[in-house]
Amino acid sequence: SIQAIWLHLCVFSTDISHLELRLFTLPARMGGMGVNEPVETARTAFITSRAYTDVIVTAIKGKGDFSVYDHSILTSLSEGKKRSIQRAVKGKTSIWLTVLPVSHYHFDLSPSEFRDALAIRYHQPLSKLPADCDGCGGEFTLQHAFDCRKGGLIIQRHNEVRDALGDLASTAFKDVIREPIVRDADPVRGLPALVADLGVRGLWA
Repeated sequence: SIQAIWLHLCVFSTDISHLELRLFTLPARMGGMGVNEPVETARTAFITSRAYTDVIVTAIKGKGDFSVYDHSILTSLSEGKKRSIQRAVKGKTSIWLTVLPVSHYHFDLSPSEFRDALAIRYHQPLSKLPADCDGCGGEFTLQHAFDCRKGGLIIQRHNEVRDALGDLASTAFKDVIREPIVRDADPVRGLPALVADLGVRGLWA
């Protein structure tokens, strides 16, 4: 078989038994290598390839339009879900799904954060949302959480960006201060204290 010839010439120097060939077709997590026999999978692969490239072939022949974002699966979804996924694709905001969960770079999401991020990505309802907003008392939905000017999420999102910039700046500069006081409060003149978001000494903008 093609599988046996390839393994014999490129990987192993000895003959491979039929049982070992079956083992090598299994996924790596099950002790195999995921190396299938092309003769056995060729017909299924050909049919699948024809089905998935039909829209491209049609566009090349000038009989239809093609856009990489108008995948056949996406066109079958609701407008809200399709728009949410297209936003993630076009904005290239999917890398968090494949990076290692390194805590030093804040890539380690908690289980609830991971579930919420997936729900937002695929326009699914979030679980365990409070009924009312703690800021304005209105009905609490995902869109309301993004829009409410009285709740704590706007400040939280702002602080997350500030902290990310601060962590990045601290790798290049020694003196990085969060919320430095630019001007002390003046009770006599009724002026509040002036506090910046981030201070990086030695950085000129």
